[in-house]
Amino acid sequence: MGPTRTLLTVVALLIVTGCSAGTMDGETAFRTRTRTNLITFGEIRERGPFTSLYDLVEELRPRWLRSQGPDTFLGPQGRVQAHMDGNPVGSVEALRRLSAHGVTSVQWVSPIDAAARFGVGNSHGAIIISTAPIH
Repeated sequence: MGPTRTLLTVVALLIVTGCSAGTMDGETAFRTRTRTNLITFGEIRERGPFTSLYDLVEELRPRWLRSQGPDTFLGPQGRVQAHMDGNPVGSVEALRRLSAHGVTSVQWVSPIDAAARFGVGNSHGAIIISTAPIH
């Protein structure tokens, strides 16, 4: 093995070792095991309790609360819309009035998918809330 090949081997080993030596803190590990477009019941239970649905989303996925769809020359023309158990409840501000109790999952739907699924008024994305059925 020549000196150039030996040097390349040593550099490659240092790179591999450096990449695998990093450790994750608890928050990073938590984020990597969660899906970014879904908040599960387990995650809600693990990180809660939450007073309102707004508090829940703000704590776990704050990016969802901001409009992410197209703007016009007049500025933003819509807001993220929320739907609970298939029913529209309004913009994200409506989540402040809704209890987080009984929520089983919360899902983010992209602007394109929300507009296709719920209509033009949802062109800035949608938050879909599912609750446990009341017996």
